[in-house]
Amino acid sequence: MDIKHIIEMVTKEVLNRLESAGEIKDSKKVLIAGNKSKEYEKLYELLSINYSNILFLDQIGQGVDLAQIDYIIVPKLENNALAKLALGVADDEVTLAISETLLRGKQITLLEEGIAYRKFKGLANASYYDMFKSYEEKLKEYGMTIIKQEDLHLQKSKTDETLKIGKTVINKKIIVESDVKKVYEAGHDTIQINDKSIISPLASDYIKINDINITKKG
Repeated sequence: MDIKHIIEMVTKEVLNRLESAGEIKDSKKVLIAGNKSKEYEKLYELLSINYSNILFLDQIGQGVDLAQIDYIIVPKLENNALAKLALGVADDEVTLAISETLLRGKQITLLEEGIAYRKFKGLANASYYDMFKSYEEKLKEYGMTIIKQEDLHLQKSKTDETLKIGKTVINKKIIVESDVKKVYEAGHDTIQINDKSIISPLASDYIKINDINITKKG
């Protein structure tokens, strides 16, 4: 076993132990789709278990824009907003943020407790209730996930698995570590490069450590 392989194994083990101990947090920017208030203090605490960069909707535009957001948590979804999103309509702060994030291919999670129409199960007219249920199913088709707030601390690994399913192309003669890191953190675990591209040693190490697939085109 060569020294390079030993270093790689030790690095992986150290990172795994630090993460298990809660000493490493995900650096992705997470947006809570609501304005900062005491109402969302518990939600913020739960997200803080896994994430270090957590923002609220009223902080967008203050040095951060939606293009920099990696993941959105929607704590409340009123019936009006649910219908709009299902039909592709975005005309207020919340629906505009969600719509843009969807278009950028980022992950969005809805909190089960915050989906308004669900509170009327067994009370509402069945057909009317089913209409909103069909809207919810449409959001799932768009890639949104729904979980209970208490399970948010379990969401990190699931989110990472969901995000790392894409393929992208790097058209450069020399590919460095920052090129690979950028596309990997954007959610791609397969990278296509030109047949004559040269991968730097650091980029090669990053690819191996993160188990990234490299394919070549002529």
